[in-house]
Amino acid sequence: MDDFAELDDLAHIRRRPEMYIGDRTTKGVLYTVFETIDNAIDQFLAHKATQLVVKVKDNNIVVYDDGPGYPFDQRDDHGLSFGTRYLTTIHKTNTADDHSPHIHCFSLGCGLFCLNALSEKLTISAWRSGSLWRQEFSRGVPLAEAAIVQTGTGRGTTVDFVLDSQIFPNTRPDSTRLREELKRMAFLFPGLKVHYQDESFVYTSGLADLIRDRIDHPAVLDSKITASEAWKSRPVFYMNKDCGDFQIQAAAFGDSSPETEWLCFANGARSYEDGTHREAFQQALVRRVGWRPAIASVSVIMTSPQFVGPTRSKLEVPQMKTAFVDAISPDLKNYCSVHQLGRYSQE
Repeated sequence: MDDFAELDDLAHIRRRPEMYIGDRTTKGVLYTVFETIDNAIDQFLAHKATQLVVKVKDNNIVVYDDGPGYPFDQRDDHGLSFGTRYLTTIHKTNTADDHSPHIHCFSLGCGLFCLNALSEKLTISAWRSGSLWRQEFSRGVPLAEAAIVQTGTGRGTTVDFVLDSQIFPNTRPDSTRLREELKRMAFLFPGLKVHYQDESFVYTSGLADLIRDRIDHPAVLDSKITASEAWKSRPVFYMNKDCGDFQIQAAAFGDSSPETEWLCFANGARSYEDGTHREAFQQALVRRVGWRPAIASVSVIMTSPQFVGPTRSKLEVPQMKTAFVDAISPDLKNYCSVHQLGRYSQE
């Protein structure tokens, strides 16, 4: 019999963390930290939060969002607080409360229980209905029941944790990588206020700002795109549109490039193998306007994304392609006509 078959969920996560976070290196640390960051961004997508704050000091990590707070004031059929339940059980649905859309900024999504299980200590503080609830855990086990420690008009949730040195050889996140990824979140989710250490990132034009930043800092972002004098002052094509079952954010820049550099994202994660969203945007560029930009980026947020394989690196939703092309084409045609690009270049 498999020795692991009889382990409970907590013991299994601690015995085989690679199954949940990929590895125990700095990459695994980053993936684990992003579990609570992903949940904060979900609150932003639900129009319930406006900002995300991340502070790191040595191996102590603090993540705050100004959303409605974890539901410690509500209990399940067994009398367990829902706030506690989120941190101590593996949920059977995509999310603990089955909300949608739900994003994963990386290919893996291990859940808050996994973060808690792999933390030497974790303290969560959450405002609900005029009360500040707090609960402490050690390696996934509650040290006491959740309790009200303050009353007032506060808002939001703070997760304060130290990852377990028994699991990770180095419990400190890569500060450079963490900063880059948090800045990327600000690009992907326009209007989200992201604070990391003493810096703040907020971009109202999302992927258009990402492209401009990539052009302005090619060495930092490893981009080969440089703006020529002929079109460096031209605005970036940008569209951010709700299309019912999914939301499109798309941007493009440059002209007559032998090869387009693509940056594709689906529900917060980088689509390294591209997929339907790139195919649809490329179809609109080639067939509708005949434009070959130097760089193009597309991000979609979907309630029910479908991926090829477990790593979420390729989006496969063929039924969205027609709606995508139809939604983006009018804006593309207008932009190309105004700036004389593609088949409009001779007009």
